[in-house]
Amino acid sequence: MSNRAPRAVAACAGVLVLATLAGCLASGNSSTTVSGRYVGPETISRIEPGVTTREWVQATLGEPTSRTALSDGRTEVWRWEHRSVSSSRATALLLVRGSNRHERVGAAIVEIVDGVVTRAWIDATEVEADCDSGSWTMAD
Repeated sequence: MSNRAPRAVAACAGVLVLATLAGCLASGNSSTTVSGRYVGPETISRIEPGVTTREWVQATLGEPTSRTALSDGRTEVWRWEHRSVSSSRATALLLVRGSNRHERVGAAIVEIVDGVVTRAWIDATEVEADCDSGSWTMAD
């Protein structure tokens, strides 16, 4: 029997052990939390100022997060607010870890005068806290 056979078996065993340990060397998780009612640009684009009625807006978009009646007694402003927070964490070699957080906050806003839409738009803000770019911390 040659010396090659035991070396080949040892090499295969080594590769198998390293492949098994690789799963322990890095780990991570992520999550997303969504709240409120998201109204997208496609939906807002279907609203025609001067034509679309209060009833159609409510039937299509549902109950708004808030309604504000203006002092003129004719104008209302309806808002549908939403928030989405995504976060992820990773640990490498059981020694270092990093994290990332992305938050999107927005609102669809519709102005209604005498029961008819006069304006509709979307406001959105995105915030990203990228802790992975150079700020790895030692794991506890």
